[in-house]
Amino acid sequence: MHLKLLLTLLLVCTPTAYSMEIDCPPTIPNEIFTTAICSHFDRPDRDALRLTCTKYFKLVPSQDFLNNNYQAACERNDIITIADWKQMGGVLSHQELARAVQNKQYSLAKWLIEHDKLGMWPAYCTNIQEAVESAEIKQMLPVIKWLLDYRKPKIHLNEFLSGHHYAKNLIKKYPEAQQFVDLFDKYKTVQVAEARIKHEESRYNQACFPSTPWFLKED
Repeated sequence: MHLKLLLTLLLVCTPTAYSMEIDCPPTIPNEIFTTAICSHFDRPDRDALRLTCTKYFKLVPSQDFLNNNYQAACERNDIITIADWKQMGGVLSHQELARAVQNKQYSLAKWLIEHDKLGMWPAYCTNIQEAVESAEIKQMLPVIKWLLDYRKPKIHLNEFLSGHHYAKNLIKKYPEAQQFVDLFDKYKTVQVAEARIKHEESRYNQACFPSTPWFLKED
């Protein structure tokens, strides 16, 4: 949507004999174009813009490049550099995932996970931590629910347990974290019920349809 609006309102298409070149209007300096405008693009729009022509492929940095530099600045706690990369559109990987889910860009969210753009620990735990610290639990609950529904983690394995336990440990300092615990508990209840049904169906099938026909069994 951002890209379509930009191309419609801001970009000037100048046809040549062999190609269609897209250039920034002379009134928009490249620095403003990449910070004030492109910084609002998500990964798909940014990638699409970079592929329009060679100029934009060089001018507009990829989302991975922005994210990597933004993360490096955060690890160094370099406040000025953090602000610079953030202004250009850099985000941390778990934040990009959360934003994709909140904007209902589920294909992008799946793509980020499938292409290992982030680990499951920050996807669950860091997002939960930031949500309770910033009092944005309401916005983050759908993200964690989507993760559980999409990933369908086994309740006895690390992916589920780490997120569940992490949320529990936050309750003492942030009582509102109970909402995340309730979400994990609800998921666990559903998984246990589904496992019980599958087990009963399996027992029924074995009783009614034994692997060895009755007429071949030995007395």
